[in-house]
Amino acid sequence: MHRYYSQEKKFSTESLRSSKVGIFGSGPISNFLCAYLAGLGIGSAVLVSNDRKTPKNSNEFLARMRGHRKPKVKSIADMMGFINPDMKVIPFPSIPNRIFTEGCDVIVDTTNDPDHKYLTDKYSKETGSLLLSCSSSPTGFSVFANDYSEKEYNLSPSMDIFKDVDQGSFTSAIAAAICADEIRKKACPVDEDIKLEKRIDYELLTSQRYYPKYRNLRRGNLECCVDEDKRVLVVGAGGIGTYALLNLAMLGCAIDVYDGDIVEMKNLNRQLLYYSAIGDNKAIEAAEKLQMIGKDVEVMPYPENITEKVVERLLKKEYAAVFSCVDNWKSRKLINQYCVETSTPMFDGGVTSFDGDLRTYIPGESDCLDCRTGYDDLIDDEIENFSCRNLSANVVMPNAIVGALMAAESMRFIGHVSDGVNDRTNKVINIPAPEGNTFLYRSNDNYKRFMQVETKKICRTEKTYENRCFCRGKNEVCYAA
Repeated sequence: MHRYYSQEKKFSTESLRSSKVGIFGSGPISNFLCAYLAGLGIGSAVLVSNDRKTPKNSNEFLARMRGHRKPKVKSIADMMGFINPDMKVIPFPSIPNRIFTEGCDVIVDTTNDPDHKYLTDKYSKETGSLLLSCSSSPTGFSVFANDYSEKEYNLSPSMDIFKDVDQGSFTSAIAAAICADEIRKKACPVDEDIKLEKRIDYELLTSQRYYPKYRNLRRGNLECCVDEDKRVLVVGAGGIGTYALLNLAMLGCAIDVYDGDIVEMKNLNRQLLYYSAIGDNKAIEAAEKLQMIGKDVEVMPYPENITEKVVERLLKKEYAAVFSCVDNWKSRKLINQYCVETSTPMFDGGVTSFDGDLRTYIPGESDCLDCRTGYDDLIDDEIENFSCRNLSANVVMPNAIVGALMAAESMRFIGHVSDGVNDRTNKVINIPAPEGNTFLYRSNDNYKRFMQVETKKICRTEKTYENRCFCRGKNEVCYAA
């Protein structure tokens, strides 16, 4: 059994190993993208950046995990070698130059510098490569793709709004995962693929979240701040859990994580925290690795799976949010039960090879997930068919997107956004509720790539309560006539 076992059901690892990617920049987006590509199994990468500053915060996690005394690109390259020893990574601590793009199938500009983006656009056009350009702020991001190997292509847009703005954590994580998805389509296309043809823009500080144009992205020096007294619970430290944990740790959350499973070789293609940890418990290993990105990261591991007894014990604790990152319906039902009993927001993720879903239960705003899903029927079907974990090949990108979206949507309950970080006033900006309670990522649909859906409320009759709904009398939304 090897690290690419699960994704070989869908993708040719030989095609991935023969591809070469040029990555310009060494900030948070670059850190995330490099980690994803190492997990995906890209054969070689060129990293170009002249930034020799010490990594400022935990969202430059690859550079921080390796050390502070080297140029960032060298630290990142070293960590990529740990995550995937088979990948060839060449770091260049230099300003952009066309020579670094030779032989690259894809060129990615991960900076917030418009002048830098102009040069990478020029080099991509000259070499006939796929250009991916992305930028981020603490609350928003933009991603654009242009394949210069095709006869018709779009004009590359300006991203001036991000100039001199610090890149964020979960925003950089999502932007990088979108880029990794497009790189996979270029390096190893399959019949289902639909390439990114329209620009993707995101802003946490709007109820719509996703925009066709970035004019609505917030300007200014913003900061996502987690309240000191808030603690969260993460159940499952596998595919989705890895990225939920990573993004929550970067925000500065205190975390309790439950997972009784051990690390297997087949996990390594998408669970990037577990390099050199075969046979170790996932929760314990995740806590140890996350400590490496910052001394102030507090993660308490519990090496056990969720059970009725665990739920009884958890009822004595109080969490600001709960993250369901499990791969079976019985565990989801137990987590949902805990959240209803304690009126705690719940964020539940699921993925396939190309898609990802995030469903939320917000007490007082939406029905619980058992109401909307009917877990008992799914549990019976799961027992009959062994497990939902075997439904499709599990790869890095959907896991990374859902895990980061979890952290983004939880900000309403675990912290706030501050405007004017260097100003004494530090004005607090409210994060609006989203328009939907379900978030969808569809890799192969340009018009529905990111969507919010308001799930139909079905928990409205006495019959529903009696036959299926656990939350009668616990949830005001469900209990309302």
